[in-house]
Amino acid sequence: MDQTPDHTLSAAQAIQAALEAETAATQAIAACQQQAEQLLDEARRRASEMASQADARISELHKEYNKRIRKQEESAQENARRQRSSLSDLPDTTLDAAVARMAAWLTGAAPPPTPTESANP
Repeated sequence: MDQTPDHTLSAAQAIQAALEAETAATQAIAACQQQAEQLLDEARRRASEMASQADARISELHKEYNKRIRKQEESAQENARRQRSSLSDLPDTTLDAAVARMAAWLTGAAPPPTPTESANP
């Protein structure tokens, strides 16, 4: 009968163990890669959700500020209308005199108006 020496069985066992270890390592690497892909997918999904939420919030803020700007603009226009109507109530001579005093002051032909003159054109 032919018997295989012990060192041959050990070498075969070592090779088998190395092959099994290589297979286990390959499977572990594949599992890690799959887990990494899942983590990346989840991170991408969460980042996309966060970006969408940020975009929605920015849109809401734009709408709110646009409303505020429109209200301020309407208020400014109303103030301008009131001021124009109050100026139109002044006699032309009063307005002409105020413009003449301002022109004289700006050209250096007259001293600056006093507070009383400014309040009573």
